[in-house]
Amino acid sequence: MTFELASFQLIDGILFVDYFVQAYPINEEKAACILRERLEFQKGRSYPVLIRAPGHFTILKEARDFFKEPKGFEGIKAVAILLTSDWVKAPAEVLAPPENKGGDLPIPVRMFNSQDRAVQWLSKFKD
Repeated sequence: MTFELASFQLIDGILFVDYFVQAYPINEEKAACILRERLEFQKGRSYPVLIRAPGHFTILKEARDFFKEPKGFEGIKAVAILLTSDWVKAPAEVLAPPENKGGDLPIPVRMFNSQDRAVQWLSKFKD
């Protein structure tokens, strides 16, 4: 199944998401497209999700607000954002405050700089 803005892989009960270069910067329109693509891939199932954020990860405020709405978390049990550079941290923190302190998100969301640690944390949310 080919998608326009992201690739999705289900590995050991965790949904891995990688955004394509053409997804950036992510605005509200692209956020809605990514959501549609993800839900199409998931076929009604819910998973913990690992987003691998590249060094050029740029998400506009309108898209962050879109993803923070209930529809943005549909089919997601928890989210780990894997940061590949320090400057990615600032936009990611809007979605996932450190340790989710003060966050008003309906699901657990955390940032990691190690894929192994992210997968270990997400494993707690698998069926």
